[in-house]
Amino acid sequence: MKQGWLRLFLVASLVALPGIPDLTGQEITDEQPYQSPVIHFEPDGLGIVEAVRLTLQHSPNIKLQEADTYFQQGVAQTQTGAFDLAQSRMILTTAKDLGFPIKIHADEFDNLGGTSLAVELGAVSADHLVATSAEDIQALAGSDTVAVALPGTPFGLAEDEYTPAGKIIDAGGILALASDLNPGTSYCENMQMMIAIACRYMGLTPAQAIAAATINAAAAINREDKIGSLEEGKQADVLILDIPDYGHLGYRYGTNLVQTVIKKGTVYEVSNSK
Repeated sequence: MKQGWLRLFLVASLVALPGIPDLTGQEITDEQPYQSPVIHFEPDGLGIVEAVRLTLQHSPNIKLQEADTYFQQGVAQTQTGAFDLAQSRMILTTAKDLGFPIKIHADEFDNLGGTSLAVELGAVSADHLVATSAEDIQALAGSDTVAVALPGTPFGLAEDEYTPAGKIIDAGGILALASDLNPGTSYCENMQMMIAIACRYMGLTPAQAIAAATINAAAAINREDKIGSLEEGKQADVLILDIPDYGHLGYRYGTNLVQTVIKKGTVYEVSNSK
């Protein structure tokens, strides 16, 4: 994990002291897992822009030039805890003005225009993208904003709709895969399972799913120059799988196919493969 990575959830919630943000930002290193500072605000208390600015400015030791910021927008529908398009624009513009790369959580259930907003603002990625329109897909195709599919979430919620991966790829968009690991909707740590789901429910080939989970996923966090593929000069992060060929990543599921992990050139043998 990149030093200085800050994951920031913006949550509209009732708090004991209206308008007081929880300023719990901290420096994150490769050796220390990150925790998520949370902004609490009420509509009539601390404003969104002020809350964002206060939290970012009071997060100690965060270097704006080196830090990536993840903005989790509320799910794209009118409900408690969600942000509308205007609020999302304020949040992301404020962060961008402070020098942070931006992301957006969009189109999970409804389309409020979050994907096109992400492209307009030059976001690193737009995540979820289930209810994404043809117009949004064309906007993605003409941009460097990565479309991050999170197939574990509709699978975990027993939903019928998934990210229109084929349409995004056919249009020329950059498609990534991630787990959306969380205890509420996608409690699965296994990226091999995400690849298997993507091949079945999103129509990806194993090769497309692997590219989405590696080099394109690296692009979704601004790290494609260092990780995500086996190239000279990149960090030596490698998985060796106990399978006949790469197609088994999409074919098999519910088990661990990893035999060996190489992280930054250090080799770790996996005893529980398969």
